[in-house]
Amino acid sequence: MLASLAVFPPNGLDRSLHVAVLIGLVIGTVFTELFGWTYAGLVVPGYLATIFIAAPATAIFIIVESVVTYWLVAGVGRWVTHLGAWSAAFGRERFYLFIVGAVLVRLLFEGVIVPRVEAQYGYAHSRELYSVGLVLVPLVSNTFWNAGIIKAFPRVGFVTVLTWVLLVLLLQTTNLSVSRFQVINESLSIKFLESPKAQIILVIGALLGARNNVKYGWDYNGILVPGLLAVACYEPLKLVTTTVEALLVYGASKVLMSMPPFSRMLIVGPRRMLMCYITGFFVKMILGFVLAYFWPGVPMIDYFGFGYLLPSLLAVKMWNKDHIGIVVMPTLQVSITAFLVGNGIGYGLVKAEGLLVPRAAISEIAMITSGASVPYELTLGDTGPRPRPAAERSAGIAAVEVALEVASEVDAFDAARGGEEVSPRTLTTAKTAGLVVAREEKGGWVVARPRASEIDPDDVTPAPRFAVRPRPKAEPGLDARRGGTLVLASPEGPGSALSALAHAAAEALEARAIVLLSRHEGQRALDEAFAAELGKRLGLEQMLVVEAAPGDTAPGLSAVGSVPEGFDVMALGRMLGKDVTLSWRAPVQGASQRPWSNAPTLRVPVSLAEEVGGSLLGAREVDVWPLGLRHELVSRLVALTSVGTAGYRGPTIEELRLFDATLSRRMTHVGLEPRWTAWERAVAARFGYTIVRVHRPEGELEAWGLVEDTTGGRRGNASLFVKVEHAEEAVAPGDILVEVPAPRWEIGTFGAGLSLYDALGARGLLLAGALPSADPRGIADPRRRVSRRSFFQRVHEVWLGEGKSGVSMQGIAPERDYTGDVVVSFGREVIRREQVPVWARPMVEVFGDLGLRVGMFDGAREHAPYNGSADLSMSYARKFADGRFALVYMSGELRSAMSAVESDGILTPRLGRLGVDLGSEDVASRAFELVACKAAPPAPKGAKKKKDGKKKADDAAPAEASTSRCPSFTAEAADRCDVDVRLESFERYLDQHNPFDLRAAIKDDRGCHVEVVRDQVSRRIWALVAEPGQVVLVPLGNSRVPRAPRPLASIVRVRRAVATGLTSIRVMESP
Repeated sequence: MLASLAVFPPNGLDRSLHVAVLIGLVIGTVFTELFGWTYAGLVVPGYLATIFIAAPATAIFIIVESVVTYWLVAGVGRWVTHLGAWSAAFGRERFYLFIVGAVLVRLLFEGVIVPRVEAQYGYAHSRELYSVGLVLVPLVSNTFWNAGIIKAFPRVGFVTVLTWVLLVLLLQTTNLSVSRFQVINESLSIKFLESPKAQIILVIGALLGARNNVKYGWDYNGILVPGLLAVACYEPLKLVTTTVEALLVYGASKVLMSMPPFSRMLIVGPRRMLMCYITGFFVKMILGFVLAYFWPGVPMIDYFGFGYLLPSLLAVKMWNKDHIGIVVMPTLQVSITAFLVGNGIGYGLVKAEGLLVPRAAISEIAMITSGASVPYELTLGDTGPRPRPAAERSAGIAAVEVALEVASEVDAFDAARGGEEVSPRTLTTAKTAGLVVAREEKGGWVVARPRASEIDPDDVTPAPRFAVRPRPKAEPGLDARRGGTLVLASPEGPGSALSALAHAAAEALEARAIVLLSRHEGQRALDEAFAAELGKRLGLEQMLVVEAAPGDTAPGLSAVGSVPEGFDVMALGRMLGKDVTLSWRAPVQGASQRPWSNAPTLRVPVSLAEEVGGSLLGAREVDVWPLGLRHELVSRLVALTSVGTAGYRGPTIEELRLFDATLSRRMTHVGLEPRWTAWERAVAARFGYTIVRVHRPEGELEAWGLVEDTTGGRRGNASLFVKVEHAEEAVAPGDILVEVPAPRWEIGTFGAGLSLYDALGARGLLLAGALPSADPRGIADPRRRVSRRSFFQRVHEVWLGEGKSGVSMQGIAPERDYTGDVVVSFGREVIRREQVPVWARPMVEVFGDLGLRVGMFDGAREHAPYNGSADLSMSYARKFADGRFALVYMSGELRSAMSAVESDGILTPRLGRLGVDLGSEDVASRAFELVACKAAPPAPKGAKKKKDGKKKADDAAPAEASTSRCPSFTAEAADRCDVDVRLESFERYLDQHNPFDLRAAIKDDRGCHVEVVRDQVSRRIWALVAEPGQVVLVPLGNSRVPRAPRPLASIVRVRRAVATGLTSIRVMESP
């Protein structure tokens, strides 16, 4: 029950360190009063306890740094003085030594030791917590000074442990959370202390504070106070709120001290510090609950003073001096002076660096690119994998800082002044940090996303994915508007259309920024911090959260209390093309609250989001190929393997991930009537692809394809076709992918791939989209390892990764001295045919049926060049799909035969003139129908005298043949039929292409039965010469083919042989 107890206001105090600091301060004051322990480092117990909860490794590093700093200062200020080099350090000098020593020690640890520890042991050092170490380390070290480290260390540790115990109890039983402390927008010091300029300002502020304290007697309750306020000057509002809070705490404390029972108490020394902090804390509590009730969306913590304890320190000093101006004015004067001096020194060092360090080469200076599609770039940026822990903490924060700088420059861009939205220096820094920055058009959206490493694709900087556009300019005489809307979206997975929907919503609302929140926990904290800081920097007053709604529900907008003023709900409806229903929800309170938790939330079903995203990216309609896969590919082969004038352009790593998330697996599981969404078609179009629906000439759906558009300047990427399996087609030995990596370069491999695709009943056909010579680096050749980043290789990996099989059709190089026709390699030695994988046995069987000389890679010397070790696809298969992939190497003679594709432009008209009406049917099935036909019994004696009876019998025969589809074989005709002679007639035609030879071969001489048909699968034209008990099949192509070595009696084996068209086939009746 206590877990939901809302003890603290839900608008910021529940997620800050104020509670932890209060607990530590109370415990430390109690032990100081009871035992006289040193009253120093008041913030240390609360800070350390929180860090131990959030990141124990970081707390250990801070303690180690503190001890090292103590020994460094002790050596300089206490022990070396015995040598007479200088006098002993004490008071302000000693504490200033702690500040400078902490800077040096931190540079040593964070610049040298910590990176090595992270690299060697994989520790995820939390730099966003470590950044407070610049203040915390000198404070911890200073607590060790008076009593010595031997006595002081256990004391500090004991108080910290007690604070940790109470803090854990509150975290478990109340709405207290340390979530805000876990992200980088906890304090301004995060951003500035990460930079050398902020360190310079802090050190100079402390130096000026100490100097003016000695010279003028100015007192600020510690020389660290003006240094921290100088850092806060980067955001003037913090400087103002700190001063105002100090004045309020001072005034409230004075009022309380004038009232019983406090007026009767002796509040001096440490008690005054505790009194001021408690007073300020309860004021924050009361104001927090009041604001949460009347204005639930106001993030009150953003208006607290800087540094938790800083306002109380100033209030105590004003109380001690009993004067406001004597404390506030010197403190502000020193802080502002330190801010100006520190920035001047930093600017000078930057200029000196430019003079001393050689300038970067022109090629190394990044320039912004134009013509980017904001929704597409955001979608690409969200495809990254889960970042590595160390990257989340180190590279991630650096990328956030650069991203904020990019956004700030874009926000301040004025097209009238010329120049670029982002300076070349910032772009170069962004490139170094792993960010890609591009713009839609000059003065429009600028989008940024992380870029994967070329060396390690999984090494992706956890950088923000965001888009921002310049601040709109005000009308003459009016101030520039700082308001605007920030659109937030959290896609559930890579390839989601939610990023495009967020851009559409931003356009509808005229928003100024879009931020994607990661689904990965570590990176999401960085994204949330970036979004909160971006909103503050750009002055964005409104937020819209875009989410995916389950099912096909109507789109809806959920708001807390009321829709913000000026929020155009109707514009969202016009953007979606549907009415948006309004609903109301209770405000979010407790540890889970974020700055946008109570912002309006737009929930859109996935189907509608994909429709909107598809129209935004530009979805192409599904193309239709009506003449069958073989015919369409033969006529389009040159176009599908040519590259546009821009040259070969392979996909980026992000495009491969998006392809994997949206299209590759979708294609491998395509069915009869898939519903290709507008989003899928739009993503395909962004890759240059068009989804193709392939029909057989009869109108039946044959396959689905993914091909590059030949009119838009082809990039040279692969084409994929996946057969639609009908219920009656169950002849395939499994889901086999036939790959052709060089369809035009190696002549005949294309024809062989098509034939094997038909012969095996393969499910997929993958064709390379460019000649291997299209790129001088060899990345256009999918057989080479340098081409592993390609759609061809990705389809190969996905197909085999799903447990399926594949075959790659390749040629034997002419310089190879090999006398066989085919070499098959499975990536390992195959000594006996029984070792051939089950899925590949039909392939080896059909090669044998065709009479080809087949060799297996068996480790023999003549087969050594065909082990496939240099082939990229086989390298992957050996590691992840052993035994499920084969390389088929074919001789030049065999490839020449496979390249002889029929020419309908000559043969079909010629047959038409001879009176042959080509039908389309399964040649193998027709052959077995003819084999089963029997010869008619001989005519009885005296039949010649019964002419009327004979006439009636002759009239009845055709009717019977029409019913059974058997020719009227008579005994006399069967005796006259010589199948081999008729076969020689067709071979004579194929040798000479004399139409008279073709007419003689198909002539009906009342002997052999002859049919000429087109195979409905391979689309080849075949002549069937039949007599009772046997049929000879002759492919009528461009050249003569050899005869099969032995007759076939299995319809499956005949169908496979027919698909290749390499030999004439003799079909016999099964015994």
